Amino acid sequence: MVDELKELVAVVNSLPQLALWVAVGFWAYKVIIIGSVYGVIKLAINKAYSAMTRPGSQRIEVVVDEIVYYTSKTALVDQLRRIIPDKYDDARHAINWLEEAISDKIEKDGLPKKKKPL
Repeated sequence: MVDELKELVAVVNSLPQLALWVAVGFWAYKVIIIGSVYGVIKLAINKAYSAMTRPGSQRIEVVVDEIVYYTSKTALVDQLRRIIPDKYDDARHAINWLEEAISDKIEKDGLPKKKKPL
């Protein structure tokens, strides 16, 4: 094995300078261009796989007065973030504001109509 390595080094030493630069260029092409293409393909496959296996939205169950409401967790949290600013340490101010807003909405439009269960 050592003899074969010595022969390989001797062959490389006997090549002209231009041939070495062509070999280095070909190697760089393979590593940079071909490797980038394979990297992009791998990235696309990983992103597609994670998009297919990730749940779209989590369903949560909210029980109020023994009535079960199903909703999207992200939608509920997004709406609560709209009324609870970061500057408050507790949510008392936001809860009072929400209570007033709901009362005004009920006075204006009336109670929401109940949907029939499926």
